[in-house]
Amino acid sequence: MGGWSHNEWIRGLVFHQEYLLAIYLGFIETRHFTYFPGPKFTVFYNVYTRYEVQQLCQQWADSVVDVQHMSLRHTKEQIDYVRLNHEYDYIKKRALINFLTNSRLNLENHFHSRTTNMLSSIERYEQGNLKALVNGIGKSALDKVHSSLKDPQTAA
Repeated sequence: MGGWSHNEWIRGLVFHQEYLLAIYLGFIETRHFTYFPGPKFTVFYNVYTRYEVQQLCQQWADSVVDVQHMSLRHTKEQIDYVRLNHEYDYIKKRALINFLTNSRLNLENHFHSRTTNMLSSIERYEQGNLKALVNGIGKSALDKVHSSLKDPQTAA
Protein backbone atom coordinates (compact mmCIF):
# COMPACT_ATOMS: atom_id res chain seq x y z
CA MET A 1 0.00 0.00 0.00
CA GLY A 2 2.54 2.58 0.98
CA GLY A 3 2.79 5.90 2.69
CA TRP A 4 2.64 9.49 1.43
CA SER A 5 5.21 8.93 -1.20
CA HIS A 6 3.10 6.31 -2.95
CA ASN A 7 -0.21 8.17 -2.58
CA GLU A 8 0.54 11.70 -3.62
CA TRP A 9 -3.03 12.41 -4.65
CA ILE A 10 -4.20 11.71 -1.03
CA ARG A 11 -1.47 14.00 0.28
CA GLY A 12 -2.51 16.72 -2.14
CA LEU A 13 -6.16 16.36 -1.19
CA VAL A 14 -5.40 16.52 2.52
CA PHE A 15 -3.09 19.48 1.97
CA HIS A 16 -5.78 21.38 0.15
CA GLN A 17 -8.28 20.65 2.92
CA GLU A 18 -5.81 21.78 5.55
CA TYR A 19 -5.11 24.90 3.51
CA LEU A 20 -8.81 25.68 3.12
CA LEU A 21 -9.39 25.08 6.84
CA ALA A 22 -6.49 27.37 7.75
CA ILE A 23 -7.81 30.12 5.48
CA TYR A 24 -11.29 29.80 6.92
CA LEU A 25 -10.09 29.84 10.54
CA GLY A 26 -7.70 32.66 9.80
CA PHE A 27 -10.42 34.76 8.25
CA ILE A 28 -12.85 34.04 11.09
CA GLU A 29 -10.31 34.71 13.81
CA THR A 30 -8.75 37.81 12.29
CA ARG A 31 -11.85 39.85 12.93
CA HIS A 32 -11.16 39.45 16.67
CA PHE A 33 -7.79 41.06 16.34
CA THR A 34 -8.46 43.72 13.76
CA TYR A 35 -10.54 46.85 13.64
CA PHE A 36 -13.09 45.43 11.22
CA PRO A 37 -16.58 46.24 12.38
CA GLY A 38 -18.75 43.29 13.20
CA PRO A 39 -19.69 41.03 16.10
CA LYS A 40 -16.95 39.07 17.72
CA PHE A 41 -17.43 35.66 19.39
CA THR A 42 -21.06 35.59 18.24
CA VAL A 43 -21.47 31.85 18.85
CA PHE A 44 -19.96 32.19 22.32
CA TYR A 45 -22.13 35.16 23.17
CA ASN A 46 -25.26 33.45 21.89
CA VAL A 47 -24.58 30.35 23.99
CA TYR A 48 -23.59 32.43 27.01
CA THR A 49 -26.64 34.74 26.85
CA ARG A 50 -28.95 31.78 26.30
CA TYR A 51 -27.47 30.12 29.39
CA GLU A 52 -27.73 33.31 31.44
CA VAL A 53 -31.35 33.88 30.40
CA GLN A 54 -32.14 30.28 31.29
CA GLN A 55 -30.49 30.72 34.70
CA LEU A 56 -32.37 33.98 35.24
CA CYS A 57 -35.70 32.35 34.42
CA GLN A 58 -34.99 29.43 36.74
CA GLN A 59 -33.92 31.78 39.53
CA TRP A 60 -37.06 33.87 39.03
CA ALA A 61 -39.23 30.74 39.12
CA ASP A 62 -37.49 29.59 42.32
CA SER A 63 -38.00 32.98 43.97
CA VAL A 64 -41.68 32.98 42.94
CA VAL A 65 -42.08 29.49 44.44
CA ASP A 66 -40.42 30.70 47.66
CA VAL A 67 -42.76 33.70 47.87
CA GLN A 68 -45.76 31.45 47.23
CA HIS A 69 -44.60 29.06 49.93
CA MET A 70 -44.33 31.92 52.38
CA SER A 71 -47.80 33.22 51.55
CA LEU A 72 -49.36 29.75 51.49
CA ARG A 73 -47.85 28.64 54.81
CA HIS A 74 -50.76 30.02 56.85
CA THR A 75 -53.30 28.53 54.44
CA LYS A 76 -51.65 25.11 54.59
CA GLU A 77 -51.64 25.30 58.39
CA GLN A 78 -55.35 26.11 58.31
CA ILE A 79 -55.95 23.18 55.96
CA ASP A 80 -54.05 20.95 58.39
CA TYR A 81 -56.20 22.27 61.25
CA VAL A 82 -59.35 21.54 59.27
CA ARG A 83 -58.07 18.04 58.48
CA LEU A 84 -57.29 17.43 62.15
CA ASN A 85 -60.73 18.75 63.10
CA HIS A 86 -62.35 16.36 60.63
CA GLU A 87 -60.31 13.48 62.07
CA TYR A 88 -61.35 14.53 65.59
CA ASP A 89 -65.01 14.69 64.55
CA TYR A 90 -64.72 11.25 62.94
CA ILE A 91 -63.12 9.75 66.06
CA LYS A 92 -65.76 11.44 68.25
CA LYS A 93 -68.56 10.05 66.06
CA ARG A 94 -67.02 6.56 66.11
CA ALA A 95 -66.69 6.69 69.91
CA LEU A 96 -70.31 7.83 70.23
CA ILE A 97 -71.49 5.10 67.87
CA ASN A 98 -69.50 2.50 69.84
CA PHE A 99 -70.96 3.77 73.11
CA LEU A 100 -74.52 3.77 71.76
CA THR A 101 -74.09 0.31 70.24
CA ASN A 102 -72.73 -1.09 73.51
CA SER A 103 -75.51 0.64 75.47
CA ARG A 104 -78.15 -0.82 73.14
CA LEU A 105 -76.67 -4.31 73.48
CA ASN A 106 -76.55 -3.97 77.27
CA LEU A 107 -80.15 -2.71 77.29
CA GLU A 108 -81.29 -5.60 75.10
CA ASN A 109 -79.54 -8.09 77.40
CA HIS A 110 -81.03 -6.41 80.46
CA PHE A 111 -84.51 -6.37 78.88
CA HIS A 112 -84.17 -10.04 77.94
CA SER A 113 -83.06 -11.07 81.43
CA ARG A 114 -85.79 -8.96 83.10
CA THR A 115 -88.42 -10.42 80.76
CA THR A 116 -87.18 -13.95 81.47
CA ASN A 117 -87.27 -13.30 85.22
CA MET A 118 -90.74 -11.73 84.98
CA LEU A 119 -92.11 -14.66 82.96
CA SER A 120 -90.62 -17.22 85.35
CA SER A 121 -92.08 -15.34 88.36
CA ILE A 122 -95.48 -15.17 86.60
CA GLU A 123 -95.24 -18.89 85.97
CA ARG A 124 -94.44 -19.50 89.65
CA TYR A 125 -97.39 -17.29 90.71
CA GLU A 126 -99.70 -19.11 88.33
CA GLN A 127 -98.50 -22.45 89.67
CA GLY A 128 -99.07 -21.19 93.20
CA ASN A 129 -102.52 -19.83 92.32
CA LEU A 130 -103.40 -23.09 90.57
CA LYS A 131 -102.27 -25.10 93.62
CA ALA A 132 -104.24 -22.80 95.92
CA LEU A 133 -107.31 -23.08 93.68
CA VAL A 134 -107.02 -26.87 93.48
CA ASN A 135 -106.41 -27.02 97.24
CA GLY A 136 -109.46 -24.77 97.79
CA ILE A 137 -111.62 -26.92 95.53
CA GLY A 138 -110.33 -30.09 97.18
CA LYS A 139 -110.82 -28.67 100.66
CA SER A 140 -114.36 -27.45 99.89
CA ALA A 141 -115.16 -30.85 98.39
CA LEU A 142 -113.73 -32.60 101.43
CA ASP A 143 -115.66 -30.26 103.73
CA LYS A 144 -118.79 -30.97 101.76
CA VAL A 145 -118.16 -34.71 102.10
CA HIS A 146 -117.53 -34.31 105.84
CA SER A 147 -120.64 -32.18 106.25
CA SER A 148 -122.66 -34.75 104.31
CA LEU A 149 -121.34 -37.50 106.54
CA LYS A 150 -122.20 -35.56 109.65
CA ASP A 151 -125.70 -34.70 108.45
CA PRO A 152 -128.10 -37.60 109.39
CA GLN A 153 -130.32 -37.04 106.42
CA THR A 154 -127.54 -37.41 103.88
CA ALA A 155 -125.57 -39.98 105.86
CA ALA A 156 -127.93 -42.88 105.04
